[in-house]
Amino acid sequence: MEEGSKEFLDTFLDEAEENLQVLSDDVLEYEDTRDDETLDDLFRAAHTIKGSAAGMGLDDISELAHSIEDVFDGLKKDELDISDSLIDLLLNSIEALEDMVEEVEETESDPEKDVSELLEKLEKAKKGEDISDVKRKDLADSPESAKKVEEIKVDVDRLDDLMNSVGELMITEKKLRGLLTPMEDDELETTMNQLKRLGEDIQHEISRARMIPVSQVFDRFPRLVRDTAKTVGKEVDFQIEGSDLRLDRTILDYIGEPIIHMLRNAIDHGIEKPEKRREKGKPETGNLILEARRERNLAIISVKDDGRGIDVEDIKETALERNVVTREELEEMSDNDILELIFDSSFSTKDEVTEVSGRGVGLNVVKETANQLHGSYSIDSTVEEGTEITMELPLSLAVVRCFLIRIGIHRLAIPLNSIERCVYVYEDDIEYLEGQDVFIYDNTEIPLINLAEELDYESDFEIDDDKQTVVVVKNAGDKAGLIVDEIDEVQDFVIKDIGVGKPKGIAGASILSDGKPAVILDVASLLGE
Repeated sequence: MEEGSKEFLDTFLDEAEENLQVLSDDVLEYEDTRDDETLDDLFRAAHTIKGSAAGMGLDDISELAHSIEDVFDGLKKDELDISDSLIDLLLNSIEALEDMVEEVEETESDPEKDVSELLEKLEKAKKGEDISDVKRKDLADSPESAKKVEEIKVDVDRLDDLMNSVGELMITEKKLRGLLTPMEDDELETTMNQLKRLGEDIQHEISRARMIPVSQVFDRFPRLVRDTAKTVGKEVDFQIEGSDLRLDRTILDYIGEPIIHMLRNAIDHGIEKPEKRREKGKPETGNLILEARRERNLAIISVKDDGRGIDVEDIKETALERNVVTREELEEMSDNDILELIFDSSFSTKDEVTEVSGRGVGLNVVKETANQLHGSYSIDSTVEEGTEITMELPLSLAVVRCFLIRIGIHRLAIPLNSIERCVYVYEDDIEYLEGQDVFIYDNTEIPLINLAEELDYESDFEIDDDKQTVVVVKNAGDKAGLIVDEIDEVQDFVIKDIGVGKPKGIAGASILSDGKPAVILDVASLLGE
């Protein structure tokens, strides 16, 4: 194994395990179906193992995966025929790969397994020579097959199912407590408390099982930054902060792509070339910081550079050229609103297309990811000082802390990280502007949305001193006031997807302690994102 590679070992092992599972499952499926898509999956899995092993300096694993990949390539090109012996050889080779990867995991060093015979057989298979003497190893005779399993990988969907079940268990406990409380039995009360604690402990442990350090994503970026900076002729000092922060596995699966585009944008558009920085009195090497930190129940992911910053006037000019907004709309927008236009899919200030900048649609993925994860995004930039792009995301999607509100007989939940404040708005404070009710909040006119009308619910609101209860919500730079009948309490909810055809403004649903449903609001959708 190459020196300095151990810090990336966990990432390699995770990827290898996933791809080995694909190989094991799909070889047998391909034997039955001869499906081209399955063969493509097999080829990609072997190719990925080959490349990642080579990058770790694990040459024996890379060589064996390469030979397996060549066999799949021969099958793709119809140069080889499927036979029992070829399938047996592939299965034996995949099991050898599994043994080698396992040896690396246990010893953190190069595997010592001898696979020369397998390589010889694979070479003969690639040439179409006779391999009829290949036999499958009898796993029942293998002592390794009976070894103790200390760690297993669990699909996130299974953890979701467990979390849903625990949520329902805790709901049942609350209902049962309500039925039994009049009995005033001390032993029964003690038992109910034990049941409650047990449910909370299980919920906590499942949540912990889903939490993974962001380093598993962040540790891949130094190489990307180095290569990108070299491509565009810039010098960059890249720092990572907060890589020990733990996030839900589902969140981690989403954040890699937007961070890549944030980093590339900072290098390509933000940080100047050495000679330009010298002219401005800056150090030739630009600073680029990727940071993860926790604030309350949110994970803050930011990319900050000390480059040229973003000129609002340049954004205006480009926005008009690209027909992103009209001149009239620009006149009504604040500088911050104008800066956020760079997250539009059709926006770019880069005239030329390069392998780094692409076609100017990269930062749109930041907006899409934040909205999809019920989070938010923002940008702060000062000309000649630098730019910082930030995503605010929940720590977990398994349990979401929400404000419970009511509209008529309907109870709804608003994710807490989308709420800025709850206020009373009086009739005299409301104005009608360009087809929309607005009110003054922090010296700014923001839209007023009647949730009952928006969701087609019947409200039982009665005018009391001409005031209405309003929840001020936010997403990116947008804010709005949601008119509700009543604000209840803060609760933790396990969100359940309600499938296709969700109405605008609805993210999912959950079950309350009385067994009745509550709708979870999608603030980004309500604000038109």
